Amino acid sequence: MSKKRIYIGKYLLITGVVLLALAAYLIWNLTQERRDEVRIKNLLYTLAADLSKTSDESAATALLKVRGVTGAFADPMLFAMDHYAQGSYDRERLLASVTRYRTTIAQAQVTADDVVIKITAPEAASGYFSGKFSGTLKNGMSDKIIKDIDVEFIKIDGKWKIKSLKFSNVLH
Repeated sequence: MSKKRIYIGKYLLITGVVLLALAAYLIWNLTQERRDEVRIKNLLYTLAADLSKTSDESAATALLKVRGVTGAFADPMLFAMDHYAQGSYDRERLLASVTRYRTTIAQAQVTADDVVIKITAPEAASGYFSGKFSGTLKNGMSDKIIKDIDVEFIKIDGKWKIKSLKFSNVLH
């Protein structure tokens, strides 16, 4: 009788381990979309921080921020912002544009607010947010700009990158 109990207990243990592994697998897969949304939001928040600039920013910090900005985008990426800039940007053109932006501003605060992300495929996502810029140019002019931004993402080598950005005026 004791051998029979051990035999049944062995199957119960194996069944329990299999059910536990299956539950862990299901939880992992069901929460993957949420983890990707968090990663994408963090990408946008980091991008906004890297586009911000303090008046006493060191050259080393500026270099790290430029590298962070260019690393957030796919190569090439599509950009559409009114009549200022439109088209496809490869890594080199993006680097030149970001460097030009940073050399014209004395200080800036950039934020990404009200971020909404939708995973559309395992390797693709889309979303929108309000982008806010408040800063001072080196010539002393100040400006505050708020734009609605539509964005598409692509996962490259396990990392989310921005595939396209389209800016539009905020409707009041």
